Amino acid sequence: MTLAAVLFAGAAHAACSINIGPASMPDATLNQTYSQLLSASGAITPFTFVIRSGGLPPGLRLQGDRILGVPTSTGSYSFQISVTDATGCQSTKAFGLRVIDPNTSTCPAIVMGPTTLPAGVVGTTYNQRVTIGGGTSPYTLTLGKGSIPPGMGLLGTTLTGIPTIAGLFGFDLIATDSKGCSSTQHYDFEILGQSCPADVATVLAPANGTSQDAAKPILFAWTA
Repeated sequence: MTLAAVLFAGAAHAACSINIGPASMPDATLNQTYSQLLSASGAITPFTFVIRSGGLPPGLRLQGDRILGVPTSTGSYSFQISVTDATGCQSTKAFGLRVIDPNTSTCPAIVMGPTTLPAGVVGTTYNQRVTIGGGTSPYTLTLGKGSIPPGMGLLGTTLTGIPTIAGLFGFDLIATDSKGCSSTQHYDFEILGQSCPADVATVLAPANGTSQDAAKPILFAWTA
């Protein structure tokens, strides 16, 4: 190799810089398949990726330009990945990778509505949908403490039925999302009795517009 070639190669190595991606590692989930592609740019292909220091979570491995596998232990793991291009140019980047357990992770706030239920009436069909948000659908709705009025029940996320007894009923409804996160909403639900219809008296005789004969009785018809 000539002196010029040596000087050129040395200058190229001194000035080389490889951009390594991704910017950060997405979280992995315990006992679920994980696959994350690594990238490199700003140098000459092909690239070679190696773990320079630290270690991947148990169950994961570096294969070519991809981190993959099934993590078997939760925690936060730090490591450095080194990339070398076709000319020998090399760069290193530090990463952190967290493995989470969905069964113990912090749950988001699950919100239920309405916060109060409209009153029902004995003998009258009642339907009230309970809305759920804030978690990961689909959701299930179940009865917790207390009791729903007789004649009523839960159909999916709808409180429905024909109440048979008047009164004030207190109960809890529990909303659970697909990841097992849940929230409880208490309700005081009033069932009203059927109201009595107003009595109506209709004068049958004498006919409207005629004079009353004192010798004749006044006739009424009652309706309720």
